[in-house]
Amino acid sequence: MGESDIRLANQPGGGPRFKSEWAQASIMKLEAVIDLEKVNVKLGELPAIERIRWAYQRFGTGIVSTTSGGDTSVVLPHLTRNAIPYNPPIVFVDIGYFRNETFEMVNWLMGRGYDVRTYSPKITRAEIDARDPSWFLKPESKEFEQIVQAIKHEPLDRAFAELQPRAWLRGIMHWETEERKGAHLIEFKRGIYQVHPILDWTEKQVFDYIAQNNLPRNQRHLDVTKGPDQALECGIAEVGLH
Repeated sequence: MGESDIRLANQPGGGPRFKSEWAQASIMKLEAVIDLEKVNVKLGELPAIERIRWAYQRFGTGIVSTTSGGDTSVVLPHLTRNAIPYNPPIVFVDIGYFRNETFEMVNWLMGRGYDVRTYSPKITRAEIDARDPSWFLKPESKEFEQIVQAIKHEPLDRAFAELQPRAWLRGIMHWETEERKGAHLIEFKRGIYQVHPILDWTEKQVFDYIAQNNLPRNQRHLDVTKGPDQALECGIAEVGLH
């Protein structure tokens, strides 16, 4: 598959990166620079719900969230609703390869009034599979990287360009992947603050929360952009504007 097939944006001399005009401008127009080291210490002393309140106090209605429709996807929206008097947009990127259970999870959120905004790739699954129906079994290939850019990064970049958030609430946790073990409670990447309220929750904590609040799970969630063993990071943390 050639680069022209799926219209990827690339930085000269480097790997693929999306560079929306809004992302570039936002870096320059931030009202204040947050001392990440100090704030990470402060947030580390707070429970998850207070971390969300801090983000709302700091960024107001400039916060957005995302959902994969995965197993623990209801936790962060549920916490957020209990924490603040604002219903932030929740971006869902429909990559074209999810199982029905994932759409059921997203529909559960929508049915309870969460502001889910769905974005889809500009290329269809049929177009991709016509070229190579087994692309997702080759995570080391350039083709895999290009398709992930096209079906996940581009729609997310487009969503952020439209919504123009100041901060992105993410429901990632240290125990989920090797890369997430090194994440911080707040980070600044590519023009946006990423806030991870449940980052230090254990696997037991998150599933206890789901059970105690009678929330649904999606144990059949499968994201082809994470590779055959579902252990890859799909790179959305670097998109800028899961």
